[in-house]
Order: sequence, then C-alpha cells, then structure tokens
Amino acid sequence: MSGHGMSADRSLEAADDGAPSDSSDPGDASGGLEVVISKVLRLGVVASLTVMTIGVVVGFVDGSLSGDRGALDRLIDPNLAASHRLDAAWESLRSGGAVGIMTLGLCLLVATPLVRVVASLVGFARMGDRIYLVLTSAVVALLALSCALGVAG
Repeated sequence: MSGHGMSADRSLEAADDGAPSDSSDPGDASGGLEVVISKVLRLGVVASLTVMTIGVVVGFVDGSLSGDRGALDRLIDPNLAASHRLDAAWESLRSGGAVGIMTLGLCLLVATPLVRVVASLVGFARMGDRIYLVLTSAVVALLALSCALGVAG
C-alpha cells in the first residue's frame, strides 16, 4: 500500500468519529435541521406511546378496559365513544379516564408530523432558504386550513 492510501483511510476514519467536520459543503447546513426533525419525530412517537401505555394501564386498573365486550363496543363505536368526540375525550382526560388518556396519546401521534413541518419552517427561515420556506409555509397553511375545516365539520 502506498502512503497516500493510508492517509486517505485515516481521513475517512477521522470523518466518521462523530466530530463536526470543517468541510464547506453546502449540504452540511441542513444537517442540523435533519437532526432536529429526526428528534422531533422520535420524541413525538415516544411521548405518544408513553401516554397511550399509561392510558391502557389506567384502563386495566380502573376496570374500564376489563375485556367486557360492551366496553369494547362503546370504545370503538363512533357514535358512542368519547375518543371520537373532543368534548367527551376532554372530560375523560380531566377525570383521569383511560379513554381520555389514550385519546391524548393519539392526538400527540397525529400532531407529530405537524410539529415536524413547523420545525422545518423555522429551520428554513433560519437558513435563509427562501424556496423551501415558501413551500413549507404553503404546507403549514394547507394543514391549518384542513384542521379548521375538520373542526368546523
């Protein structure tokens, strides 16, 4: 092996050690944004799973998820279930009910991609990337419109 090959191998090893590189690659600017987005998505999923697990445990402890077929029917019937109506889910959550806690977990899961888009919007604004800022702003506007129309009914 030549000495040149050895130094190239060492530089690759140095680049893989996790330390920030001194390269001036324009793609590196968005590397921080990708890490933030990745953390937002992971945190949202972990928080959602944690809250839903707490809801299941509460449901088994208080007996509301005891395996009774009628309780299951009430949980999944969109006309009866508190999880399908925000006011009933909120009351269940305020009283510490399992259905309200599990609904909160599902809301966290649904909100995670929205938070990811907002994080992207902030990141693109900080980077001064006007094209992606405009595109992401349009996505946020469409998501807000969809939520408003969904709530209106």
